[in-house]
Order: sequence, then structure tokens, then C-alpha cells
Amino acid sequence: MLVSCKYIKSEGITIEEQLDYLSGFWKGKIVRLVFFGNPGSNEEYLDHLGLIAKAVKSYFGEKAPVFSY
Repeated sequence: MLVSCKYIKSEGITIEEQLDYLSGFWKGKIVRLVFFGNPGSNEEYLDHLGLIAKAVKSYFGEKAPVFSY
């Protein structure tokens, strides 16, 4: 079994731009995605979480991997 881990830092762009950029790295069999962020409020955290969920589902469909933020 091959396990791979990637750390990609993308500062200075919007969360939408970051997700678009990161989707270019989503290749092969992915079992887990971990996102780190620095939201300014609970509202912003929930907004980011929703955008991440939408991007993951859009790219992977019903076979989306587990993700956390």
C-alpha cells in the first residue's frame, strides 16, 4: 500500500480560488482530505466549510473521501 501526503500552502487568494487550485492535485485514490484555515468568525468558518463540502462533492461525486476543516 502506498501512502502519500501533500502539504500545499496557498495564501493571499480567496477560499474559492484555493479550492479550484487544490482540485488539480486530487488524483488517484484519496481516502482523506484535511483543510486548515484561519477564519475570522464562526460565520466565516461555516461558510468555508460549506464551500469545501461543495467542492469535494462536485469533484468526487458520491465517492467523496472523508474531509475535515
